Amino acid sequence: MRDDLVDTVRRCLHYAGPIDGQSDITLLVRDSMDLVELISVVSDRYRIRFDLFEMDHVRTLDDLIAYVETRVAEPATDDPLDRF
Repeated sequence: MRDDLVDTVRRCLHYAGPIDGQSDITLLVRDSMDLVELISVVSDRYRIRFDLFEMDHVRTLDDLIAYVETRVAEPATDDPLDRF
């Protein structure tokens, strides 16, 4: 999942520079719309929901990977209001 998520981040953000687990996501995005697009793409690809209050703790690529892995393991909900 890690390599796939890194590739998804690269493609979504059109980022060609060096990237590793400690890369700060806020430095990879150009603006807030990039971040919204990244959240949307990742949530669709992995069929997860993002809790915006918990996203405050997601700063690095490793944080994002851990967040996604945790969410993938949770049962899905059918309520569209629970998803971002």
